[in-house]
Amino acid sequence: MRVLDFLALIRTLQRQTHFYYEIDRTHYLPIVAYELVADKLCLLVDAKQHPRQQWEIFVLLQKKELLSHLLYVKDDKQQLQPIFGFRFENGKALLK
Repeated sequence: MRVLDFLALIRTLQRQTHFYYEIDRTHYLPIVAYELVADKLCLLVDAKQHPRQQWEIFVLLQKKELLSHLLYVKDDKQQLQPIFGFRFENGKALLK
């Protein structure tokens, strides 16, 4: 998924919605930051930090130069996982 498409999807969520990366149905890690790796925008996770909210992610990623990048998550094993979408559960956005 491109950053532009992701931003279009999350635009209508409540501003306080927290974002997590879903490892499986019962385990997820908070999204806390991002970094650029070649032509990929990688969302970073850290179990010890608080997750970013919708408005924070929107502000961070809406830069024109980031919009065409493909979106990935760098998981807890430091491997890049492509993001295909998210689901909404118990007030949390779970990226998968």
